[in-house]
Amino acid sequence: MKKLITHCGALAGHVFALAACLACPALFFLLGQLSGSAARLPFMKIHPLYSGGEVTREYEAGGLLLRIHRPVFDGLLFERDEGFVQVDIIGTKAPEGELLLDLDNDGRQDLGLLITAIGTVQTRPIAEPVKGLQSWARSREGWIVRIALHNEHHAGGAEEGGM
Repeated sequence: MKKLITHCGALAGHVFALAACLACPALFFLLGQLSGSAARLPFMKIHPLYSGGEVTREYEAGGLLLRIHRPVFDGLLFERDEGFVQVDIIGTKAPEGELLLDLDNDGRQDLGLLITAIGTVQTRPIAEPVKGLQSWARSREGWIVRIALHNEHHAGGAEEGGM
């Protein structure tokens, strides 16, 4: 009886090993399709660090469409001291002069943004939480600009206002 149990265990192990040997190459070829299907599931989200966060508002200025995203301070477990706000600038040519942006929709200008004739981006911080230009990139539609921010509400920051 003991010998039968040992042989059944060995047979089960061999069957499992054979199934694994067949499944590995199949998964290798199907991984692209499976990952695409998994990415389309409703609960899957791209982290705001990569997407720029949700768009909070859009408006036109200087012949350009501006999309302002929510401020991103997301860390792995807690909010970070430093973050950014992403501004998508939709348009084909650089605006004339400096654009004054109200990032937090409080009615006061927070940042001066200048796109030069050669397409580079320069910033001039006006409000306190705005630190300046973090990064920018040219896209097919216009520019993607990330403005560096200090988190006022983190670690004993200001109680009111800000972003």
